[in-house]
Amino acid sequence: MQTVSVIIPAYNAAPTIELTVRSALEQTHPPLEILVIDSGSTDDTAEIVRCIEGVTLLQREKGSPGAARNDGARHARGRWLGLLDAGDWWAPDKLARQLAAPVADDVAVIHCLSDTSGPDIPAELAFAALWERNRVITSAALVRRDVFEQVGGMDDSLAESQDYHLWMRLAALGWRFALIPEVLIWHNEGGSIPDDPEQLFRQAELNIRRVHREFDLPDAMLRRKRIQLLHETGVAALQGGQQRPARQLLGRLLRLSPTPRRLLYYAAACLPLPRPGLRRWLLPDQPGCADSSLTQPAAMARIVTGHDRPLLIVIIDTEEEFDWKSLPFYSMSVKAMHAQGRAQRIFDRFGVVPTYAVDYAVASQPEGYEPLLPFLAEGRCEIGAQLHPWINPPRLEEQTEANSYAGNLPPILEREKLRRLTDRIIANFGCRPILYRGGRYGTGQATAKTLARLGYRIDCSVMPFHDLRRQHGPNYWHAPAQPYWCAAQPDLLEIPVTAVLTGVLGRNPRPWRRAFSSLSEQLFIPAVLSRARLLERIRLTPEGVSLEEAKRMTRIAYRRDGQKVFALSYHSPSLAQGNTPYVRNEQDLAAFLAWIERYLEFFFGEMNGIASTPGEVYDLARRNGEPEARQGQGAALDPPCARGAPQL
Repeated sequence: MQTVSVIIPAYNAAPTIELTVRSALEQTHPPLEILVIDSGSTDDTAEIVRCIEGVTLLQREKGSPGAARNDGARHARGRWLGLLDAGDWWAPDKLARQLAAPVADDVAVIHCLSDTSGPDIPAELAFAALWERNRVITSAALVRRDVFEQVGGMDDSLAESQDYHLWMRLAALGWRFALIPEVLIWHNEGGSIPDDPEQLFRQAELNIRRVHREFDLPDAMLRRKRIQLLHETGVAALQGGQQRPARQLLGRLLRLSPTPRRLLYYAAACLPLPRPGLRRWLLPDQPGCADSSLTQPAAMARIVTGHDRPLLIVIIDTEEEFDWKSLPFYSMSVKAMHAQGRAQRIFDRFGVVPTYAVDYAVASQPEGYEPLLPFLAEGRCEIGAQLHPWINPPRLEEQTEANSYAGNLPPILEREKLRRLTDRIIANFGCRPILYRGGRYGTGQATAKTLARLGYRIDCSVMPFHDLRRQHGPNYWHAPAQPYWCAAQPDLLEIPVTAVLTGVLGRNPRPWRRAFSSLSEQLFIPAVLSRARLLERIRLTPEGVSLEEAKRMTRIAYRRDGQKVFALSYHSPSLAQGNTPYVRNEQDLAAFLAWIERYLEFFFGEMNGIASTPGEVYDLARRNGEPEARQGQGAALDPPCARGAPQL
């Protein structure tokens, strides 16, 4: 049995210790034991740990994390030591994925990637690669307990880098490191600017000098490493606005190994430049939002219905009520869910089966999900998922506007939030969702892979002709407006938000795409073009779009662009007055419901349209798509969260 003893050193870790411990408790490969070593905390760390069942609390006087880990190892009984720092978090399958890998007898450490890992970590770490830099994050490592004891554990006389010192000793002694090349931990770096850069350099230098002396390494190796440490700590201090330590460290670096670049760094440390100016000058371009993995089509899904008629699907952003002017805004109120029957009765009359894309507030509270259960049981609706990261556990991230877009989160955190939402939907609705919409239409580089891994077949987050970068969101301008197979995951069908560019300039939108960029929106260029009817961007929604605009954009999209799939959407709180800017009173609500009714009359009357669902569109696309789009596709969907009795 591959037993694991989890060792968690903690000092004043009350804000994060419970999430850290629970990430170990919820492993699909349960650990043998979880040992939390409290090193003299003065907050509620110990009290919180005592309240968590299945955890052993060990208390000691204040000391280094290495000393705490050594204490934990002395009490451990497992074959492997799972090192986990308070504030870090493991994916549920972290231990299972690591222990499933076959390893040789000379492997002392099995480690994985974290959300902060660089792209250059080799499959097997030799001493030279570790000497260059520490490539093993402590919380990513499983260490054989017998080997840990054999080398005497961590050197607790070092104030910093006890883990790095251990890795180098193990590598120098011939022990091997096995890598699981998957992101399985979320690592809390706790800020990249050290409180005392000079002390950080001294401790790092002490570490490498000990290894140099212990293993009789060439002096040239020590010199190169010292230059590297001076450069990294000096530049970090400079970028953090710590001028005095930056001058001292970079001055020593310049004397030891002068180059023109280092002279520029030292000069910058001597000038009283403001911190933002230093960042712009010295740092590479700062990353904004991640490019979405859902905007590149593998092939267009040619929807063939057997006759030339358009399809209408309805996707409702089913969520809590919150202040739209302040995001992220924590609220779990779902009182508006009791008002959903007002629109549902209209849909029933026209034979429309809407998809309610529910978020965590709705899926986790009886007041949220119970109003939808009769609709689902009677086959009058389907259930999808919508991720609002600011309310969805685990809430590990800093609550900022950028982090309100799930695609900006570390991929492991985005995946875990969606996993927990999916599990909650399964538990309370009795079915597994296959459709996903990112809250605020927020998707990122890893979203497509995350959706495929969790069993989703359809995404409807992409909003063509919209650039959300000004709000830290994605840029969807170049995304197609019609359904397509996603290049990143060929089994994933993208059904974009229905949006059309109308007006004289809308016939060829490519030259005018910058008119709707983040910069031009600050100059009110889109508003000017819209008022002049030269270029209008219209979405298919009763929220902020007139009925005549919606009809006009439908005719144009169908006749000019050949669009066959139309997705009508709105937010569930709009069905109760006072929750959204679109419905402030009873009169607004009556007009909102009338908009829906009259648009359906128009679509099924003048347009001769057909009511459909996202699952039916998926099946049509799979059966009738281009050959290259269907290679490797699975069987046609039988959506579990679709019409009829829920099933798993």
